[in-house]
Amino acid sequence: MLPLCMLVDENVQMLDEKSAPGFPGAHEAERTHATQHCALWVYTGTATVRSPGGVVEFGSGECLVVPAGVPYEITVHVGSLVIPVLIPEWAVTDLSAPVVIAVDASWNAWILHHFAAWVSPMRSPGYTGDELLAELDRRDDQPEAPVCPTSSLAGGIARHLWRFPADPRLLRDLASAVGISVQSLRRAFLKETGMTPGAWRTAMRLHAAREYLLAGYPVSWAADRVGFASSHGFIRAFSDRFGQTPACWAQGHNAVGDGERASEERRTTRFADALTGGTSTARTAPPIPASVAARRTYRDTHVVLWMYRGTARVSVDDRHIELSDGDAVWMPAGHSHEVMVDDGAVALPMAFPADLLDVRGDDVVVTRVPSTWQAFMLHNVVSSVTLLRPEGYDPTEVLEVFGGLVQRRRDIEDAALMMPVTPAARLIAQKTLDDLAGRTTTPQWAEDVGVSSRTVNRWFREETGRGYGRWRRIARVRRAMELLDQGVAPSATARRVGYTHLSAFSRDFREEVGMSPREFVRRPPR
Repeated sequence: MLPLCMLVDENVQMLDEKSAPGFPGAHEAERTHATQHCALWVYTGTATVRSPGGVVEFGSGECLVVPAGVPYEITVHVGSLVIPVLIPEWAVTDLSAPVVIAVDASWNAWILHHFAAWVSPMRSPGYTGDELLAELDRRDDQPEAPVCPTSSLAGGIARHLWRFPADPRLLRDLASAVGISVQSLRRAFLKETGMTPGAWRTAMRLHAAREYLLAGYPVSWAADRVGFASSHGFIRAFSDRFGQTPACWAQGHNAVGDGERASEERRTTRFADALTGGTSTARTAPPIPASVAARRTYRDTHVVLWMYRGTARVSVDDRHIELSDGDAVWMPAGHSHEVMVDDGAVALPMAFPADLLDVRGDDVVVTRVPSTWQAFMLHNVVSSVTLLRPEGYDPTEVLEVFGGLVQRRRDIEDAALMMPVTPAARLIAQKTLDDLAGRTTTPQWAEDVGVSSRTVNRWFREETGRGYGRWRRIARVRRAMELLDQGVAPSATARRVGYTHLSAFSRDFREEVGMSPREFVRRPPR
């Protein structure tokens, strides 16, 4: 089977022939961050922010920091790009009005790394937070971390509180912010977690505090960071839940390195220190550490990962792909994937709800994005994961970098390739479509489902009009037509759809289509 990374060079040529698309400006209506400062960094172009203190215009290489609690609205001018980065209120003190700070270009990659860490599930490779805590819980027979609610609204509030445990807002204010009543929030938490929202919040804060304690932070400091008004109240609540004081618990487990909360703490502190110095020009950006997104499966979301800088490795199911500067990979919903980003690298994600796209194929697609498209890609990353997006923004426009390869997928329900209806036969058909380069034979499929080869062929013949072998050949040829339409060479297409020899592919293609692959490529447009 052709390695997926070999798709890259074929798609580079397709993009280099075109200029990078432009992008419009954006406007975000007035909003306020209650417990976080918002650093609005201009990557390119200009922007205007209006706040009670007046109007501020700032441009490329500048960062406007809006204090927590200050309402503001921002206009990003046409062709400009602003990266919003949230900073906890505790990280920058004595900030009462928006301030513009010069940011040296040497910080660009690091700020994007910081931004990516806030909008993606990337973690440091030695992550010792939840995983180690879970192991300690099992060993010590202590309470596990509270279960996150499953409904969208309650789950959204829970995820926010887990990320920002010190958020001081009352539960009724959090519920109001997402348009539900506090009674509805209470019912959802009780049903989905067995705990009231208040009890869940306290349990979550205590578990979050243990990550800081594991990293060696003082008890009083940890209590403050997770939202307890006093050390005394924290110690009492911790002792009630875990059977010992925080100091005794920390002494028994010692400092074991950095959990994700501790890593985030230092990352935020470094950024805040650079900003509060008045300018980052005199400060050296810290090194960008490696990171890992543990294997997970998004059932209803497709993901695009784009390498702004450096190298990474992506595994989708049992397929492994090496990525480098400018590569972008499409990872379809329903397939498990893991991402390992190397030191100094920045990987930026974009997510697409499965119901947003008429895409039914399961192919992993890799392309190379030219450096001239960098601002366009960043514009799409920001627009897809923040509210700072143009009016009427089409999130699918970024898929243009794949040369149409993602949108034009095979439609397995098409009448030209009917699907069998017998469950076992349909399973065979779906697995075949998922891996057209596979070598599983009819007898092997028959053994897998516990029937004879004759039965498998009978299912396919009676329900699709073709035996299994002919059905798979048509599926391969149909997919090959799509790949050839995308500019993939006939030899590469043959390997991708399961042919070892180009001659066999050409023979089957001619029998099904009436022309050779090369003739198909050269045919006049319809």
